[in-house]
Amino acid sequence: MVSRHRYSQQPITPTKGEEQLLPSYDDGSSKNKPHRLLRQGATVTLSQAVLFAAVSASLAAVLTAFGASHYLMGGFDHSVVTLSSHTMQSTYSRRIAAESEVAPSTAEKSKFFSSFGAMSDSLVDETTSLFEGRIQLPEFLRDDVGEVDNGQLKVVWLMSFPNSGTSFTLHLTREASNTTTATNYGLEGEIKDEPSIPVFNSSVNGPYWELIPGRVTSLPPKYLLTKTHCGGFCSDCNPKNYIESSRSFQIMCQSGKRGIITDSGPTTELVTYDSSIPKKAIHILRHPLDNVVARFHLIQKREAERKNKAFTHKFPYNSTGFINWCDEQDKGYDLAQPQYRWIDEALSDKLAAVPCRQEFFRYIQWHNEAFTTSRALGLPTLIMYYDDYKNDFDLALKRLLTFLELPSAGGVEPFSSGKIYRDYYSPEQSAAILDLVKEQASAETWHYMKEFEF
Repeated sequence: MVSRHRYSQQPITPTKGEEQLLPSYDDGSSKNKPHRLLRQGATVTLSQAVLFAAVSASLAAVLTAFGASHYLMGGFDHSVVTLSSHTMQSTYSRRIAAESEVAPSTAEKSKFFSSFGAMSDSLVDETTSLFEGRIQLPEFLRDDVGEVDNGQLKVVWLMSFPNSGTSFTLHLTREASNTTTATNYGLEGEIKDEPSIPVFNSSVNGPYWELIPGRVTSLPPKYLLTKTHCGGFCSDCNPKNYIESSRSFQIMCQSGKRGIITDSGPTTELVTYDSSIPKKAIHILRHPLDNVVARFHLIQKREAERKNKAFTHKFPYNSTGFINWCDEQDKGYDLAQPQYRWIDEALSDKLAAVPCRQEFFRYIQWHNEAFTTSRALGLPTLIMYYDDYKNDFDLALKRLLTFLELPSAGGVEPFSSGKIYRDYYSPEQSAAILDLVKEQASAETWHYMKEFEF
């Protein structure tokens, strides 16, 4: 098995049989706190268990049937430069190429597929429809992706550009399955007075349990959904702080903040865990026009909570505020000015026509590098769209739970739609943004973005 680009900033390398779940606290200080984890498995009815096993098994059958393609059911063969879609043009497919000379062998694929259980022909058609175009396999698979289950939890990265559905996906997973989730970022939620609790004894640098006040959850049976925003997404910052190499981006995916308690109170420290910890990934995409506006809305809400009247007066929570905010962003570290060696004259002209151009540059770069990272680490990946929850909530939920091999506990709240902001842009601006996306997106990113309407 060939392994590439598995950057590690820590000497911690969990081995088989080494990772064990931490108790709430080893000193017992967390006992009797109702918002902590329930250490036994979730209660599932026999019918739910049978259905779940059948769907998981049928997924194996479908993946095996389509195993000849590196990108299963997606129409994209990563061993060549072109896409099957006739809309793909060579001018913006130039950046993609086969990154590895080693394709997954039949034995390697079987090793992965066998983890889903026995084959069930009766649900093959249903599962084919469920995952059509959404399952991405890299050119090579992890050494440990098909290991026999020994009761250890396996981390599934939830890779998302901020404000693209991260919080909702984590919440939905918890509520739909009654199981806990994890995060790279300590002290981020409502509980800010307790130290971060690592998922694995062998990795004090994360990931950490995501603890919800007043919420009792069980451990997932196999896969633990874990939040990571990776890198390159800072707002109102110098380009040197968000221009990422593939190496630096991957390291940021493995990095986060550890919550610690000091004499002066709670604080965090930057940490990085080993690249061997994630086993699969879920990659979420949201329409860029909506995603960037949602980023502004979050910043505006935070400033309003801080009673920053100067900010909220200048940048109100509407399209006018967004336009003003974009103008302010573009006047700062203006990417359209050919002062940066990586911005040529042609790209500078394209950027000049784009409002909030730094935001859109960051958005495109982020998805390019996210796809590169999941391939480099050999992570089988489920592609999801924010709009999936609006277009067919039940189907999106079924995809999510099936990929995570989680049972359904029922009783989830419906998705609150309506967060579409295309009218914040003029037709000319939308066209300029689309032109920039085509110019900067890798062929892989464009393959999954081409269905967006601008």
